[in-house]
Amino acid sequence: MDEIKTELETLIRHTVEHSASLRKRVTSHFKTRKKKEEPWREVARLRDEIAALRQISETQQRQLSELESTSHATKQQQQQLQAGKAMDTEVYNKLM
Repeated sequence: MDEIKTELETLIRHTVEHSASLRKRVTSHFKTRKKKEEPWREVARLRDEIAALRQISETQQRQLSELESTSHATKQQQQQLQAGKAMDTEVYNKLM
């Protein structure tokens, strides 16, 4: 009976030791894996950031084009108004 008890204790001790060793190996494996994945995550994050910045840039470019177009149209209207006023002034001066 003592032999069985001793053998059981030995098996338990070995199981605990193997379990601790396995736990250390698994922890080490996940740390190594995490270190390998971190650069890829950073690359993916940077790609996402670049894509977002491109979209912002394209939107700003469209807005700038619209603003330039509006500005050009406004200048044309002002020139037409000035030309019209000049003509009105000429006609008025001729009539007087």
